[in-house]
Amino acid sequence: MTTITQKIRTIPRIVYVLLLLTLFGVAVGIYRLAVGLAQATNLNDHYPWGLWIGLDFFTIPAAGAAFTVSAISHFFGREDYHKVLRPAILAGLLGYLGVVAILILDLGRWHQFYNILVPPYINLHSFLEEVALSITLYTIVLVLEIAPTLLERWNLETPIRWLNRLILIISAVGVVISTVHQSSLGSMYLILKHRLHPLWWSPIVTLLFLTQALFGGLATAAIVVKLTQEKLGMVVDRPLLVRMGRLIRALLVFYLICRVGDWLVAGKLGLLFTSGGYSLLIWAELIMGALLPLAILFSRHGERADGVFWAGVWVLMGLFVHRLTVGWLGLMAPAWATYVPHWIEVMSSVGVAAGILLAFILVARFFQLFPEHELSH
Repeated sequence: MTTITQKIRTIPRIVYVLLLLTLFGVAVGIYRLAVGLAQATNLNDHYPWGLWIGLDFFTIPAAGAAFTVSAISHFFGREDYHKVLRPAILAGLLGYLGVVAILILDLGRWHQFYNILVPPYINLHSFLEEVALSITLYTIVLVLEIAPTLLERWNLETPIRWLNRLILIISAVGVVISTVHQSSLGSMYLILKHRLHPLWWSPIVTLLFLTQALFGGLATAAIVVKLTQEKLGMVVDRPLLVRMGRLIRALLVFYLICRVGDWLVAGKLGLLFTSGGYSLLIWAELIMGALLPLAILFSRHGERADGVFWAGVWVLMGLFVHRLTVGWLGLMAPAWATYVPHWIEVMSSVGVAAGILLAFILVARFFQLFPEHELSH
């Protein structure tokens, strides 16, 4: 117990670096909110979406760790996943808080963001409205799910007891909301056929987005669990990670079949080789996000914790390329129109990412993310 207490209480040096990056990101973020989009970004009429939206579109499926692990643990009878539920939910909550922070930066009238919750202003015909409402509601669900972990530190037994009694209902609501809005992100692109490059536009884009959220969330969970258990001096749960790797593998195979089948039916397969820079992007996405992870997971390395970890890293890298493409690079504009992110866009994004990592490290160090610690030495 002394050993793990020392490990938990010791603040690693990376925390101070992350703190500086977070504070700098907050400073430039406040500046952007004060002066407006025109002075602090390079967005324009032809590129109204850019780096921020691409990062949001990536973070949302990566934060799917919470709803995937919660669904498997509570509703698919896999109690072994329950012991990694807390870090998965924490990763999901921090991811969604990061999404909200970037969305506020990206709003022209950020000071009126609350209008999405005011009935007279709600547009029931808008996919973006549905996504915004879902993100708000699901963030509240994640706060309720992680609350017992935080309240335990102060021995607040009454609210913990009530939250635990209601956890199945809370989790069910969260799974439904997250499933709906993960697919709705893709639904927005159904009306952007004239803008999104044909390699990424598809009539089954909603299914593709939801599948990405499933394997992306599991990849995030695998990475988070392995790193957290190692840093806390615990025995890494190799059997559970291997099972997660097998599920990621099955979802990736399903995703590839859907993606390639869609290209074949639509007659787009040739575009993989004749689309210039877009061909490079699609191959980078496929190689990093599907082919390399599958090669790892189908080999003997897939039976090791390190193998599943690195497969998860490659999955997220491929997912990052995909979401950055559909949110920015793949939205075709006139040849003369250009967009390169402003340094404020870049540094505010770095600040949000640093804040997410900083918060996760501090919660992992000072709260009980794993109900039962098993020391590796």
